[in-house]
Amino acid sequence: MKRKIVIIFLLCNLFCCFANDALEEDLSYLKLVFENCYAGYEYNLKQGFDSQKAINEIREQYYIQAGKKEKINTYVLTDCIDNYFIKKLPVFDAHLSVSSSGHPFFPALETFYWALISFEKRGNEYFVTRNFVKGVKRNDKYTGDPANIFKVNDNKYIFGFFSDNKKSDPPLSINNKDFQFKKRLCHKIINNELVFGVRTTEKSIYLSLSDCDFASNNKKLHFQIEQQFKENIATLRKGNFENVIIDLRGNTGGQVTNVIPLVKAINHIDSYEDENDVDKKIKSIQRGEKTVYSPEMIPAIQEYIKRHPGFGYKSPDFEEYKSTHIECNNTEYFKFIPKFKGKLFILTDTNTASAAEELIAYLSIYDDITIIGSNTWGCADFGSVLEYFLPNSKIKLTLASRSMNNMSAFRNNYRWKGDGKGFYPDYWLFASVYLDRLVQFTNDKKLKTKLKGLDYGLLKSN
Repeated sequence: MKRKIVIIFLLCNLFCCFANDALEEDLSYLKLVFENCYAGYEYNLKQGFDSQKAINEIREQYYIQAGKKEKINTYVLTDCIDNYFIKKLPVFDAHLSVSSSGHPFFPALETFYWALISFEKRGNEYFVTRNFVKGVKRNDKYTGDPANIFKVNDNKYIFGFFSDNKKSDPPLSINNKDFQFKKRLCHKIINNELVFGVRTTEKSIYLSLSDCDFASNNKKLHFQIEQQFKENIATLRKGNFENVIIDLRGNTGGQVTNVIPLVKAINHIDSYEDENDVDKKIKSIQRGEKTVYSPEMIPAIQEYIKRHPGFGYKSPDFEEYKSTHIECNNTEYFKFIPKFKGKLFILTDTNTASAAEELIAYLSIYDDITIIGSNTWGCADFGSVLEYFLPNSKIKLTLASRSMNNMSAFRNNYRWKGDGKGFYPDYWLFASVYLDRLVQFTNDKKLKTKLKGLDYGLLKSN
């Protein structure tokens, strides 16, 4: 009897050791790739984040919730990594996520809400012009926080705010009295098909980009989209248009290198020489960008190349990845005088993200640029994301290998509010009235028919 008890005890210890070894291997790998492969590591370290302390807390919480069983409970471990590691990071990164099969955990973003009440500005004060809030009258005075007032038109403003739904909403204060109001969400587009269209009038050109990826997982389709995009760019080069309209609504990103030719083509007035200065300017505003290199990144890069045959990547020799280091872009300032003297309009919504936001940062080199719509997603402080899998649980981590946290193109752009809030538009639209605004701002009445249907989504070529 005693012998049986001893055998059972030894077997239990063996299983516990197995579980411990598997978990410890996963936690060690998590710490390794976070410190060696993640471009945000140094920023979090400077803010006092202790990765070993976070690992210890994951271990402790995991055993409390899952016990010391033979097999790793992937859901519990994923949840622990999300709550006691990722959410504890002091520097927010909208790209950073953890997931296991059927259990994705994404960063909690703040949502923009607005109320159906509009104001006009008289001096430094705001007065009601249009209203659907009970008890409020026309010409009543707004007495709340000016930070919650957003510009819609030349002298039209609306009340809005960001919320994570964990804290109370700011008051709508009119004549020093708080009013109840119905929260509304901004209109946004989900692109269920690839759209790369071009439409023109004598004065204006409209270009739609449903993403910056160009179907990279399909080599044949990627080539077709690439050719279509080149034709659209050729139309832009030939036209010498007064107004260039770029529709990035619903564009969740991809590879910004695919769409850099658009930034250059806008400046094409006389010859291709006009585009060379754009290249130099883009490189100069990439100053402050940092890229991580380490041996642990090699398998993730190889897997990325395999999953994106459309890009036609050749496997690098990985010489620069043999040692762990960070390269910083220190390109000198380049004074850029645009040849393009027209107006540039960019249409955005809260699904405009990542590489599309980097595109906006580069388009901002032009003098007369107007963003119309809502704030973008806000996930461009870190980029060039690679996937890493914990060896035993196969939990997936998405880690950025490139930091744009201090890149001039974002840090010196007053419209950029950081990850989680994105680019603020110059004119906020809280309903589908994009076409009316474009006709107004471009003074091109022919857009009314040429861009019919714009309020409902991106337009294909006609």
